[in-house]
Amino acid sequence: MPPAQPAFIQLDFENLKGFEQLSDQYASSGVRFEGAIALQPSNPAFVPPSASQVLMPLVNQTGITAYFPRPASRAGAFVIGTKPVVLAAFDADGNRLREINTDANYVISPAGELPKPLPHHRLEVTGTPIAKVVFYSNAPFILDDFFFSH
Repeated sequence: MPPAQPAFIQLDFENLKGFEQLSDQYASSGVRFEGAIALQPSNPAFVPPSASQVLMPLVNQTGITAYFPRPASRAGAFVIGTKPVVLAAFDADGNRLREINTDANYVISPAGELPKPLPHHRLEVTGTPIAKVVFYSNAPFILDDFFFSH
C-alpha cells in the first residue's frame, strides 16, 4: 500500500464569535492558539478576500502563536498588514527552523479618502518537525485561512 498522505487542515475562523479570544478552540484539529482575537475588520484597507472573520493580535501584543501538539510538516496563512508580517517556525526545543516575511510597506490613504484594500500575502513554512509558528509585525495585521499538515 502507498504511504498515507499527510492530512491538510485549513481554518477560516468563520465559526468564531466577534472578539472571541483564541486558545484551544481548534485543539481537536491539532492546533492551539495564543495571543489572537477573532474579529471582522472595520477598516476597509484590511478587507480579507475570502471571508469576514479573521484573527488579529490581542491589544498590546505584536504576534499570534500557533502550537502543534503533534508536530506539523507545513504551516501558513494569508496575512494583510501595512508593514512586514513575519512567519517564524520553531522546533520542540525552541530552535528557529525558518523565517519568511511579506516585505510589505504600505501607507493607508489620508483621512477623508476611501482606503484601497491592502494586498493579502500567503506565508508558508515547511519542514519537519514544526512545533510552533509565530506571526508577528511592528504594525497591526490580520491573519486569515490558517492551514497546516502533519
